[in-house]
Amino acid sequence: MANTYLFSNNASSTLAGSITNTDTSCNLAAGTGVLFPDPGAGEQFALSFTDVATGLLHEIVYCTARSVDTCTIVRGQEGTVALNWAAGDLAQNLLTAGTMRALGQNQRIRLQADTDFFVATTGDDDNNGLSNLTPWLTLQHAWDVISNDYDLNNFDVTINVADGTYTAGVLAQGGAVGTGNITFSGNTGAPQNCIVSVTLGVAFEANVGAPSYHVEGFKMVCTGTGLGQGNGIEIDAPGALITVQNCQFACDAYGVVVGQGFARVSGPIEFVSGGQGALYTQHLGEIIIADVITMTGTPNFSQATLQSSTLSEMVFGGGSFSGSATGKRFNVDLNSVIETGSGTPNTFIPGNVSGTTANGGVCL
Repeated sequence: MANTYLFSNNASSTLAGSITNTDTSCNLAAGTGVLFPDPGAGEQFALSFTDVATGLLHEIVYCTARSVDTCTIVRGQEGTVALNWAAGDLAQNLLTAGTMRALGQNQRIRLQADTDFFVATTGDDDNNGLSNLTPWLTLQHAWDVISNDYDLNNFDVTINVADGTYTAGVLAQGGAVGTGNITFSGNTGAPQNCIVSVTLGVAFEANVGAPSYHVEGFKMVCTGTGLGQGNGIEIDAPGALITVQNCQFACDAYGVVVGQGFARVSGPIEFVSGGQGALYTQHLGEIIIADVITMTGTPNFSQATLQSSTLSEMVFGGGSFSGSATGKRFNVDLNSVIETGSGTPNTFIPGNVSGTTANGGVCL
């Protein structure tokens, strides 16, 4: 969530010394700091600079901490530009457009263009996430801010994730309003360099009320085989959609699991180790495979490469396999369907054990 704004009545001072356009702190006139708010974690106040020489130059900064008369500031906010300021220039806690947006009105920031955000292992969730110099630290924080604070307004959001290993994934539930696409983008050319490694959990998940989103350029390493564990992508929400491409999977359970939702393999993906299976649909879930699925190093799947159960469906809409695997090829039951479009699923689907169908299940 965005920081909470603080206010003080008639808080006005001057700068005790000059600052350059790159300084991240300023000193107020001696003894006047007490007039201003004292931000704690997750809090800030707007500080407006005005030159006394002409009264025509302005800059809005956000003060995120104050120690007596010294303010820690984030420069050039709300469309203003960081400038050089002289001793004696005005520093005031005035009402700004940004603070008006945050006056407890539960209003979202309305995007006016496609927008990029940034996450890095060197980041900090107290940053603004708006450049690769001020990235957030966690994928979950990126999702929380965008889904809770923004109206997409028909524009697209890309969350650019730098190379490295992230030890927590994303649980998406509820969130952003306004039509627009949300993309988590790692390293699409070398997904093995951008790793989401989750112990006893899931890398990317969509739950009740989650808007659709796209995942590309990650290696997902997820351990555990219990409920909600060991899956790269998991969808369990009617109407939720995750699309995926240019990703690698090394998961104890499944690469993609869908129940009461929808997934689309919109580009190539790769399995670099085995698990319980590659793809699994259940409880009215659906997966469409529109590109190649590569098996590297002959992974072994303990349950089946492909599984569909309980009125669910898996459809190859132009998708195919490359490479080989060991274990059962498919397992389809309880009136579910896997449509390979090949006519010979026991040849088309990787594995060294023939697949099985039961209780109205069909694989064709």
